[in-house]
Amino acid sequence: MKRRFYAANVTLGPVILGEREAHHARDVLRLQNNDPVLLFDGKGTIGEGVLSEVNKDRVACRVESLSSEKKRDRSIAIAVAFPKGARSAFMVEKCAELGIERLIPLICERTVTVPSKSKIERHRRIAQEAARQSRQGSAMAITEPGTLADILKKSAEWGTIVLAAPGAVSENRGTGWGERGSTLILVGPEGGFTEKEVTTIRNAGATEHHLGEQILRTETAAIALAATAYLIGHQ
Repeated sequence: MKRRFYAANVTLGPVILGEREAHHARDVLRLQNNDPVLLFDGKGTIGEGVLSEVNKDRVACRVESLSSEKKRDRSIAIAVAFPKGARSAFMVEKCAELGIERLIPLICERTVTVPSKSKIERHRRIAQEAARQSRQGSAMAITEPGTLADILKKSAEWGTIVLAAPGAVSENRGTGWGERGSTLILVGPEGGFTEKEVTTIRNAGATEHHLGEQILRTETAAIALAATAYLIGHQ
């Protein structure tokens, strides 16, 4: 099996791996010159080639052919109020593995924490590693934080908007979203969306999705919805 590595720019010819990927190839996997590898840039380009240089200073590949990941016929984004600490990293990893295209840190009235720029960069690295592990050519994008009002201003961008919240009226249990086109899923903070926010989301034409009788943590709800979209898209 060819090992996969992330590189910001994948082109024909020599490509030098970044420090983290070089460490993984050289010190963890202990790969050698001429071992076959696949490179991906997180944007859909995949390069196939071999390691051409492995030493303590750097690891380089020679890319011999390029291909593009098949364009998806659906686009799923989740706007979610990020939880604190390691729970947010776990959420990012699992949503990325399940093929979510975009994760938007959501700012609403009861948001507990807003990720800093350094935290967002760390989450982006986690998404890249998850794409490598799950053998995807594209890594999940993580945007800058946005308010609910700002996100809903772009409602025309989405074919379907889904409100996931305790007490939501389940209209279709996921049928009709996650199959084709673009879907935006809204997941509130630990305290839930306020009544005013729920009204605003409904007025934007959202489909409501009920997750069951249990009250789920924010990251659990986001992962459950990502898994639902994944299963619908692979039926």
